[in-house]
Amino acid sequence: MTNENEDDGQAQTLSVQEQLIAARAEGAREVMGRLTAAIGADEVKRHPLRLAAAVDLLTRAPDMPGEAIAAFVVNNIAAANPQETASDGYAARRAAMHVAWTRPEAAKPDRVLPTSDEATGD
Repeated sequence: MTNENEDDGQAQTLSVQEQLIAARAEGAREVMGRLTAAIGADEVKRHPLRLAAAVDLLTRAPDMPGEAIAAFVVNNIAAANPQETASDGYAARRAAMHVAWTRPEAAKPDRVLPTSDEATGD
């Protein structure tokens, strides 16, 4: 009789282990589906700011579905074109340099430097 009880105990343990493995596999599928839905959307994966926001939401809001994360990010994070941002920054720096070079006090130095003829005495 103890042999039958041991066999039943082993069968139950094996059954619990199989259920645990199946549950882990199902959980992994759900997480991958959520991740794919959140960062796999075209409007998200093509823009670094939106992608970063989606990853942040994935970790901070574990109960939020992936589709809802993608929709939230697309609706609330502006898609900035990196090329336009870089050219805007360049134009702003050029305008600032133009202002610095055209100030009246920059055009009038405190002292006049000698020319090369005056310095050598020729």
